[in-house]
Amino acid sequence: MEHCKNSLVIEYCKNSLVMDYCNNSLVMDHCENSLVMEYCMNSLVMEYYKNSLVMEYCKNSLVMEYCKNSLVMDHCKNSHVMDYCKNSLVMEYCKNSLVMEYCNNSHVMEYCNNRIVMEYCMNSLVMEYCNNRIVMDYCKNSLVMDHCKNSLVMEYCNNRIVMEYCKNSLVMEYCKNSLVMECCKNSLVMEYCKNSLVMEYCKNSLVMECCKNTLVMEYCKNSLVMECCKNSLVMECCKNSLVMEYCKNSLVMEYCKNSLVMEYCKNSLVMEYCKNSLVMLYCKTSLVMECCKNRFVMDHCENSLVMEYCKNRIVMEYCKNSPVMMHCKNSLVMEHCENSLVMEYCKNSLVMDHCENSLVMEYCNNRILIEHCKNSPVMMHCKNSLVMEYCKNSLVKQYCKNSLVMDHCENSLVMDHCENSLVMEYHKNSLVMEYCNNSPVMDYCKNSLVMDYCNNSLVIENCKNSLVMDHCENSLVMDYCNNSLVMEYCKNSPVMEYCKNSLVMDYCNNSLVIENCKNSLVMDHCENSLVMDYCKNSLVLEYCKNSLVMEHCKNSLVIDYCKSSLVMDYCKNSLVMDYCNNSLVIEYCKNSLVMDHCENSLVMEYCNNSLVIEYCKNSLVLEYCKNSLVMEHCRNSLVIEYCKNSLVMDYCENSLVMEYCNNSLVMEY
Repeated sequence: MEHCKNSLVIEYCKNSLVMDYCNNSLVMDHCENSLVMEYCMNSLVMEYYKNSLVMEYCKNSLVMEYCKNSLVMDHCKNSHVMDYCKNSLVMEYCKNSLVMEYCNNSHVMEYCNNRIVMEYCMNSLVMEYCNNRIVMDYCKNSLVMDHCKNSLVMEYCNNRIVMEYCKNSLVMEYCKNSLVMECCKNSLVMEYCKNSLVMEYCKNSLVMECCKNTLVMEYCKNSLVMECCKNSLVMECCKNSLVMEYCKNSLVMEYCKNSLVMEYCKNSLVMEYCKNSLVMLYCKTSLVMECCKNRFVMDHCENSLVMEYCKNRIVMEYCKNSPVMMHCKNSLVMEHCENSLVMEYCKNSLVMDHCENSLVMEYCNNRILIEHCKNSPVMMHCKNSLVMEYCKNSLVKQYCKNSLVMDHCENSLVMDHCENSLVMEYHKNSLVMEYCNNSPVMDYCKNSLVMDYCNNSLVIENCKNSLVMDHCENSLVMDYCNNSLVMEYCKNSPVMEYCKNSLVMDYCNNSLVIENCKNSLVMDHCENSLVMDYCKNSLVLEYCKNSLVMEHCKNSLVIDYCKSSLVMDYCKNSLVMDYCNNSLVIEYCKNSLVMDHCENSLVMEYCNNSLVIEYCKNSLVLEYCKNSLVMEHCRNSLVIEYCKNSLVMDYCENSLVMEYCNNSLVMEY
């Protein structure tokens, strides 16, 4: 041994003639002999190899050249040699720091890049060796890890030939092996992964290119790989801030947009993985959330390729999955969603275009999704002022007017959702109310597409629902209705036109709606001076003359409603009286259409009702009747013509009317 370490001996060994001799196949065959192998494993021999002079010799370029020789390579593949390599003594030797240092040497690196060496590495026997548990345990050793972090090693890894090797299907197959997977989950390996040098390496464009390779992609989809990825240690590593920083890097982003990567992402195995609860938990961590808000990430999301991917049916199916839904309801996720950067992103026109896509719409109509929307954390999120602000944005408005979106809204599942009590409660929230009072929101509501939507029979049917009715009676809602902006909106002619629609009229005639109208809160609302002022508006009066509106008024249910004591009490209110004295209202009353309506027998029948008569006797009413404008109205020729009508005459002869006329208050008047 001592002799072997001698520098002169070492020098001799480097001689090319000696090298040539070594290449001889007979010499090789000898080397492969098991007895020789047995000798090689001897600890003294091992110690010798660690000697620095021996190491120096090994780095020599001539030695390196020799090593690349195919005969040497073939020798290396021999199973005896392989078995030798698996021996724990050999492994221990390999962990030695001197050996490690040697490995970091650029000459050695250069050698490793050689294509013949690569070819050797792909050999199945070598692969088989690599799968051995002793080898695996060696790989987990911290010294080995530290070696891996070395920048020279990193540099080597970036080399194109190495990359090519990595893409090879044999290598891929090896990588799927469960032992390899087990090694991957090891905490030391994880620690290594978080190292900044490793991160820097990962950002390298060559590495990125390699990652896009279809073979690599196929490998990634393998269920064993997926299982490994779900491991909690792996997850913990992923949450590390260095990893996060890496994720925000623009090169990484660019890579993510690549269509091959996109295709991979759509794969159902990948989707299944994504639904895993551990993955979900990871996604909710605040560090991940913070990363998501990063502008680079946002810009990436706005990319049209990403958008196209999102529309894919498999992705859609995944999104409907209940674990995913549960994740979405998580308060951290909610917090993230309310972030202003995220909001800004949401307003982006590309995102909007994506949302208008029919597949997306189809997805939105899904029952699981609708159920999700009714969840209270989701509701709470919706009430958030940032979300509200976002909703007022003009781009969002434009999107909302899109006919596809409208069609979606008319879907019966969506309708059922709207009737849900939680949703109702949400609408009563003051922040929501505040939002609704906003003028851009109002302007949007006047849009003809929105109007057309409102005319849809499904929408109208939905409105008749008792929960909706109860919601309407809520005092907050009422206060909202009294708001002047809302009033202004209501006077708008497109709105008026809409109101004349026969479907709307039919709705108004519905008994549930009428019952709802009798509610005292509704009445109080009606007495509000703003409401009164609104009612006096000429546009509103014009609307009232419309024959469809008139027809509605003749409906027996409406008439029965009008006879209700609550309505009567309301009519006696001084504000209502003042309204009636208004010249515009009086002018309206003289209109021939109104007159014709008044002559209708149902209306007459109503007038004969004792409650109406009682009402008429009220002093406030009588006071009102003395008003000069009313008198002026009475003298109008159209009114006089009306009075001559035989139906009116018959009405006058009614005993109840007579009884009324005999009343002392009336007499006094």
